[in-house]
Amino acid sequence: MLTQFVVRFYTYFIIAGFFLTAHLQAAPSSSSVSKDSLIVGVAGSAPFVFDQDDNHKGIAIEIWEELAKEKGWSYKFNYFESVDAVLDALNEGDLDVVAGPISITSHRLEYMKFS
Repeated sequence: MLTQFVVRFYTYFIIAGFFLTAHLQAAPSSSSVSKDSLIVGVAGSAPFVFDQDDNHKGIAIEIWEELAKEKGWSYKFNYFESVDAVLDALNEGDLDVVAGPISITSHRLEYMKFS
């Protein structure tokens, strides 16, 4: 029971970093991504995001995958080297959502919405 509480707590904590904009923009059209797929930007450091044997893993990835499965969302990950780079891409409209440990700062609140 305690384990499930901890998982839910971290799930809600990390989800706050996922939905940085109030609305989801239409995903860019691409042959590999359908119009109904979310483009998920990923950035951060271990244990939230890390590279293991050329596969991205981590708590943020696992939580996003579980949430998307539960909600029936299709998505495609787009990996970035830094949080600033992923937030710039989100701000430019190249991403629908960001997964990873994103800190809410007063500067970011000036141009992004967190939930």
